[in-house]
Amino acid sequence: RDHIFILALLAWSILRWYRYEGGRPPVGIAVFAGVLAAVGASLKPTFAVAFALVEIYGLLRYRRWRAYFTWETFGVGIVVGLYGLYFIAQPEVLHNYLTEIIPSVVAGYAGYGYVSAIILIFFVLPSLVLLLGSAILAVGGALMRSPQGNLYIVMALVALSAVFSYALQTKGWLYHATPIISMFFTIVYLLISFFTARAKGRALRRVKVYDRVMPFAIIGACVFMLFQLSPLHNFGETRETEVEPYLAYSVAGDTVVAADLDIRAVSSGIVQERLKHVTSYPIAYPLAFVYPEEPAQSIFTPEHTPPALAQSYLDALMDDIRVKQPQLVLLRHGESLTGPEFIDVARYVKAHTDIEAVLAQDYTYHGVIADYEVYTQKSS
Repeated sequence: RDHIFILALLAWSILRWYRYEGGRPPVGIAVFAGVLAAVGASLKPTFAVAFALVEIYGLLRYRRWRAYFTWETFGVGIVVGLYGLYFIAQPEVLHNYLTEIIPSVVAGYAGYGYVSAIILIFFVLPSLVLLLGSAILAVGGALMRSPQGNLYIVMALVALSAVFSYALQTKGWLYHATPIISMFFTIVYLLISFFTARAKGRALRRVKVYDRVMPFAIIGACVFMLFQLSPLHNFGETRETEVEPYLAYSVAGDTVVAADLDIRAVSSGIVQERLKHVTSYPIAYPLAFVYPEEPAQSIFTPEHTPPALAQSYLDALMDDIRVKQPQLVLLRHGESLTGPEFIDVARYVKAHTDIEAVLAQDYTYHGVIADYEVYTQKSS
């Protein structure tokens, strides 16, 4: 989502600058940019703020109301219209979203950790560097008093939006910083362009060489960074059975149902090992959302009545096992690493479903391996 967001925002911002400056982009490109922008803005509430910043600047700087009756806004309208038609046809979805999903997310999102947005903006080095770079670029663009200068200001706003999208999610996770990393390279390139724009003589010849070499240098730097980051966490490192329990009990193509609060431990690893994740909820986030604070131990007893969102998760989990009959079932045993540490998923599921009877009938239990109860289908 963060990748799509920054790509959509860049495409939209550049096209809108071109439109405000009197340009007429091709209809197909404009409609596509509008559709992409609507999708990007709808992925997370914080993303919509970024597109709003660009539009507010355009309105204040150019005061061209006709720019809101264009092919790119038509593209936005297509997506908005499709959403509207869907909610008209499925009103219960909208009702559940407004009355269950949003309140549970607002209440329980902090269960996966919380870092103040102020800290992420002013006390995290990448954010500070990008803020400084975008401020310099914006001032330089304002001094130019030209269409190119206006583009620099728009790009500075996009960089500012990248910082906001990272900070307003209040997590500080690396992948949330994807827009910051993307805009860092963009701002560096634009700053170099700004400071070399008035070059003359021999300096001008060096600038021409820079214009040819710099794009390839930036692409090379991006690729290098990807290789440097790839060994981190679960992105491409060599795996061992002792760490990833499904390796010893599955082959590529096997179906898997996993019940786990953690965001990355099993879910992404299953995909990387070419297994088929058939769980309706790849992450048991409903449990984190309905129990944002440590509850009484009574939630692990049959007498406790799970909240509606938790019950929906339990029903979906059992339906996945009964109907889809996966070759491998993994239940997280013990504390979560990235979710609320006080929720034992395996214990909770066993207290409120008949999963033990179902697994005993159709699955072989292999014990607890790397914090997961491992079950394989008896016919496998």
